Amino acid sequence: MTNEFDELRGLLEREGRGANPAAFRRMSEAAAALHQRLTHEMRQTVDATDPTGTVRATVRLDGRVESMYVSPHALRQFDAAGLGRACVAALDAARRAGAETLAGRLADGLGLRPDEHSPADLARLDRIADY
Repeated sequence: MTNEFDELRGLLEREGRGANPAAFRRMSEAAAALHQRLTHEMRQTVDATDPTGTVRATVRLDGRVESMYVSPHALRQFDAAGLGRACVAALDAARRAGAETLAGRLADGLGLRPDEHSPADLARLDRIADY
């Protein structure tokens, strides 16, 4: 499976080398650096808790769950269904925080603002992330 960075590199290889090898090298390095930076950003983590503060979720900015912490108090306070709801609430809060954090970092560091791009643009960014 290829991603858009591989396609970009292929295009640069075909079109850029013959015309201007130095420009090709700069474009290729810039594409690789962007891919590395996006991959690094997506691996960063955020924490959030359920409304009671007794269950904490840590997720990566790409949405993967890194860890869950269930306090002893939560184990005593909740039955199985309540504990499940608390875990889901903590995960939802962490994923929302991750999405907000990622949007801010993309806006600040890369000049990408979700409100200025179409859903298709954002979907392409999602596909090129190294999950």
